[in-house]
Amino acid sequence: RRHALDVRPGGMTNVAIGMVEAATVLDSVRILAKGPGALTPHREFDERSAHGAGQYITREMIAKAHPVQTADLFQAVSGYYIVSDTVYSSRGITRLEPNTDHVCKPMVYIDGGLAAHSMNDIPPSTIYGIEVYSSAANVPPHYPAANCGAIFIWTR
Repeated sequence: RRHALDVRPGGMTNVAIGMVEAATVLDSVRILAKGPGALTPHREFDERSAHGAGQYITREMIAKAHPVQTADLFQAVSGYYIVSDTVYSSRGITRLEPNTDHVCKPMVYIDGGLAAHSMNDIPPSTIYGIEVYSSAANVPPHYPAANCGAIFIWTR
């Protein structure tokens, strides 16, 4: 388009102003990728359940057990017992000081992160698999563990 523009007193000068359509600005996109050989949570469970040193509860085992709550699945795991919705090591109560008892509780991880709530908040039908390690020595090295081991719950 051409528009007349008065730039001098008493005079007219033709000025061409090119109108450019403004580009549309899109929201940023964040791409997360894992390098070759990186373990996905399910692959991590699958590999360790095939070759690891823990006890494993698979989806098939969960389906056969018909548990009401997730903690019910630990009735079949040797070395642990259940009180309410908490799983304890059968190493039992250890005396730290006179008149002071300490119950041995494993660390609980859900999808690779420390559990912030009860494992019973996770319906058994949504679980892909569970890994149970009775001592810190057997827990995968990149996870901190308590002396009483660790429990990993992987969801679908």
